[in-house]
Amino acid sequence: MKKSKFKLMRKGNVWIIVGLSLLIILGIITALFVVLGDHKQETKIPTKSICGDSICDESEGCYNCSIDCKCAEDEYCSPEKNKCILPVCGNGICESFEGPDSCCLDCPCTIPAEICNNESLICEIPCEIPKFPLSDENVKEIAINYSESIGFIVENTEIVNTGEYNGNVVRIIRVSYQGEEWFTTYGITEEGQVIELPVA
Repeated sequence: MKKSKFKLMRKGNVWIIVGLSLLIILGIITALFVVLGDHKQETKIPTKSICGDSICDESEGCYNCSIDCKCAEDEYCSPEKNKCILPVCGNGICESFEGPDSCCLDCPCTIPAEICNNESLICEIPCEIPKFPLSDENVKEIAINYSESIGFIVENTEIVNTGEYNGNVVRIIRVSYQGEEWFTTYGITEEGQVIELPVA
């Protein structure tokens, strides 16, 4: 009887060991499924940016996808940076939305006789005409001599005004030539230097 009891106990221990082993194996398999499942959720497949989906992605900008990445009304799109830039008056760069009529600090005056008003930041003709050391006769003579030196015959001259151009105080004179329908506008500096000015 003792032997049969021992055999029964031994068989019972075996089944216990087998059961525990199965539980351990199932636990390991379950843990693997959980870990692999979480890994799959964490590993997201990157989506390709699509221009026109109303979403401004990291790879998109106002230059390569202006539909998704729109600039504000007071901003402009920089092709080099591919992003919207807010112009800053006074940074020495004549940017988009800037000009002589909005930021003459960055965009020099182009019309003869106008100067940059540092307060209003607008190019304007000064109320007081700056004093000019050369007489009108000297200015005309300088303009005529210059015109003849470049092969033109002067038909008529007209003193327009005294103003500022590119930082120089100039006496502005219009010169018409024989055989030509147009006239040329010159600026004569205080030193007698001749500068050809753009036609206003």
